[in-house]
Amino acid sequence: MESLNFGKLTIKQTDAGVEIDSHGASVLKNADIPLLLEFLKQYLSEYADLRSSWRLDVAQLKGTPAEMLVVTAAGKHVPTATTVLDISLTGIFLQSAKPLGERGESVEVAVEFQGERAVLNGTIVRHNDENTRFAITFPECMDAAGELTPPKGYRSIFYALEQIWLDKQLGLQWK
Repeated sequence: MESLNFGKLTIKQTDAGVEIDSHGASVLKNADIPLLLEFLKQYLSEYADLRSSWRLDVAQLKGTPAEMLVVTAAGKHVPTATTVLDISLTGIFLQSAKPLGERGESVEVAVEFQGERAVLNGTIVRHNDENTRFAITFPECMDAAGELTPPKGYRSIFYALEQIWLDKQLGLQWK
């Protein structure tokens, strides 16, 4: 599905994202809303499959200062402590005892490590059937041209974790 037309309103997928073009006043009928949601879910699914940034498997950081990484997420519910499974500059994969939401819904993610704190607005792009694992993308971390633009605090946290991972992989001991 590359585009939808609702009278004078056209919604279509472009290289930069979703374009909405209205040639005058347009009204979406209630019966058209499910079709629009399906279009947007399909777009999110395709967009989320783009691997725009290296993913750091946090399980590889056991026994390091990275164990002090704290991430809370709030979707429809109160902020919930989570376990980070992997992290990248454009998203995060979390495990949570409580459901954070459904695919396509917004979630606020707070990431804290080594005195840095970043709060990002994310979108759930997929979750498991048990609703305990959530892949979340951070749209604000990439501009329309595909350039990485994570906020400074989040970038600092990610690079610190990346450094710990690299040191562990290489067996480096700093003095």
